[in-house]
Amino acid sequence: PNLDYPFCTSMWISIYRTYTMMLGEIDDSVFRWNQLSMILFCIFFLLVLIILLNILIAIITDLHAVITNERAAIVFWSNRLAFITDMDLVTNGPWKKQVQKFFRLNDPENEDDQE
Repeated sequence: PNLDYPFCTSMWISIYRTYTMMLGEIDDSVFRWNQLSMILFCIFFLLVLIILLNILIAIITDLHAVITNERAAIVFWSNRLAFITDMDLVTNGPWKKQVQKFFRLNDPENEDDQE
């Protein structure tokens, strides 16, 4: 038969050809003499692919953790600033004298005036 597409003669040759194209058009004439070398080549690059994907996932996870921690620090400090502002308004508001009188506190600013 006339083979217009020589790499589509069997399913395994098609899968192997697609795999080598994914790796960057590696010269497969080296593996013609031994089927075991072709199988070991495919297994090796599959393991390399899995290891590289694990490294990529680890890098992305680490970056996500850093970004999350930075975001948590920003939220913490903004909430702390809001709390301090609220407490400052409560203690130094127009009702400051009434709160001091209610709790019988002396104002350090007014102690000099009373003497």
